[in-house]
Amino acid sequence: MLEAIINQKQEKLAPKIFELFKDKYPKEFEGEKPKDDIFEPSTYGVKVEFPAEVLEYNIWGWLKKDMYWRALNYVKEIADICRLDVFSEDDLKQMADLIVREIFEGKIIAAGIPVYSDAWKILEPSAIGKYMTEEHKKDAVNIGFWSNLGRIGQDLTFKNEVLVELGNIIDYERFYNLFDFEKGAEKAAELPDIIERFDEWKNDLASLFPSYTYLAWYSIQERFIRSKFKNADEICAKLAAPLIYQLMTLKDYDREERSMKTIANVFIRPSILAEKPIQFVLGNVFEKELEHAFVGEDHWFSKESYEMSKRLLKNPGEHAAKVWEKVKGKLDYRKVLGCAKEFIPKKYFEDYSSGLADRIKAMERLDISLFSEMMNASEMSDAMKSRLRNFALNVYFEQKPRPNGKDAAQLLHFNLGNLQHKANGYLFADLVARKEWQNANSLLMKYEFFWWDRQLRMPRRKGPKIFLESVNEYIEKFGKIKINEKGLARNAIYPNYNKIIDFYEAHKDMFEKEDLRQMKMFK
Repeated sequence: MLEAIINQKQEKLAPKIFELFKDKYPKEFEGEKPKDDIFEPSTYGVKVEFPAEVLEYNIWGWLKKDMYWRALNYVKEIADICRLDVFSEDDLKQMADLIVREIFEGKIIAAGIPVYSDAWKILEPSAIGKYMTEEHKKDAVNIGFWSNLGRIGQDLTFKNEVLVELGNIIDYERFYNLFDFEKGAEKAAELPDIIERFDEWKNDLASLFPSYTYLAWYSIQERFIRSKFKNADEICAKLAAPLIYQLMTLKDYDREERSMKTIANVFIRPSILAEKPIQFVLGNVFEKELEHAFVGEDHWFSKESYEMSKRLLKNPGEHAAKVWEKVKGKLDYRKVLGCAKEFIPKKYFEDYSSGLADRIKAMERLDISLFSEMMNASEMSDAMKSRLRNFALNVYFEQKPRPNGKDAAQLLHFNLGNLQHKANGYLFADLVARKEWQNANSLLMKYEFFWWDRQLRMPRRKGPKIFLESVNEYIEKFGKIKINEKGLARNAIYPNYNKIIDFYEAHKDMFEKEDLRQMKMFK
C-alpha cells in the first residue's frame, strides 16, 4: 500500500524532471522517467542546486528504500529554499508517519537495530517534525524501551548498540511524560531472563548499562508491578539483575559511584535478592572477584564487591568450588589474597606445605623469597614452621660467600624465634660489611647497650650476650668485619644517632677498617 502511494507520487513528478534534464543528463533516463528511484546525476564535484521537484522525487525515493535519514536531508534542502509548500498537508503527515514506521522497523541502518530515539533526535527537530504526533512519540518511547530491554542477554550481535539506545530512550527529556508504567508492568512480566547468555553480555553491562537513569525508572515501575502481580519479587528481580550487576562492578573511584550504591540500597528491596536472576549475577560477581583473589590480582580485586556478593549468596561454597577448578592448575600460593584462602581445599595446603618443606631443606644458600613464603604460610603448623625456619637460618649462618645486604636486611622483618639473637649478630656483621648503615644501626638499637665500655664489652643480659657471641662466631668463620669512615661518620644515619660508632669503639678488634682513599669507584 505504502509503496504504491510512493510510486504514484514519483510517477507524477517524473515527466517534469524529464523535461528539465533530458538534454543535460540523457543517460539518467529510461524512456521519459528517471532510471532509478533516486535522481542524483554526477556533477563531477560541482554543487548543483536542483529544483524542488527533484528534491521531492528523492525524498519519496529514499523512503521507498527505507533510508529515512537521507529523505530528511532532502526535506531540509526543500525547507531551506522555502518550498515546503510543494507538499500538501496530507503529504507531510503521510511522510512523517512513514518515517516513524521506518524508524521502528530499522531495516537498513548502520546500528543494526531500530534507533527509536531518532524520532526525537532527527525527525522532531526537522522541518516536518510538527507532523509527528504524540502517539508517535509514545510508541517510540514505550516500544523502543521494551524492545531494547528485552534484547539484553539475548541479542549477541548488537550488544553495545542495544545498551546505548536504551540509555538514549531513558535520557529523553519527555520519557516520564510518555512512558506507560501500567502497561510496563505487563511487559516486565513477559521479559525474558538474562541468565542464558549472560557471559557474553557481562562486560558490556559493566561498562555501558545506564544505571543512573535506569534506577530512577525502576523505582517507579516496581510500584506498578507490586500493585498488579503476586509474584512481584520474581518480576522485579529480572528488571534489577543488570542494574545490580553493574553497581556491584563499580570500584568506588569517586564519590558519585559510592552515592549511586547508597541510593540503590534504598530502592532495591532485600526481598528480591533471593530470586534466581539476582543470585545468578551475584554469583557471577563473586566468581570474578574470587578469581582475582586466587591469582593475586589485587589491582582488579574489589574487597567490597567480594564481601557483599559472598554475604548475599545462598551458596558461595558452590561458586568457590567452580572457580577453584578453573585456577588450581595455575595457582601461585604466594600471590593468593588472604580472603581467598578459606576456599582452598585442605589437600592443597597439605601438598603445598610438604612441597615447601622439601624446597627449604634442599637450600644450599638462603633463598630469601622462599624463606618469606614459608614464614607467611599461615596454614603451616607452628612446629613445622619453627623447624624449617631454624634449618634455613643454619644454612644462612654457614653460607659462603655471604648474602648481599638487601637480602640480609629482609630477615629483620621476621620473628626468628629462639635463634633471633644469634641471627641478629650475623645480620649486624653482614649489614655493616655490605654498608647497610641504616639497617645495621636499627638492629643495634634493639639492644640496651649503654654508652660506657663495660656494658658494651660485657653485657649482663642474655640477649645482648648471645648477640655479641654470634658476632664473634661470625668473625671466626669469615674474618673481621670491614668498615670504612663513612660508616663511622656521625651523620651516616642522620637524623638518628649512629650507634655503630660506639660499638666500633668498644670492639675495635672485631673490625678491619678500610681506607677510603684506596677504594676505587671503578675496577
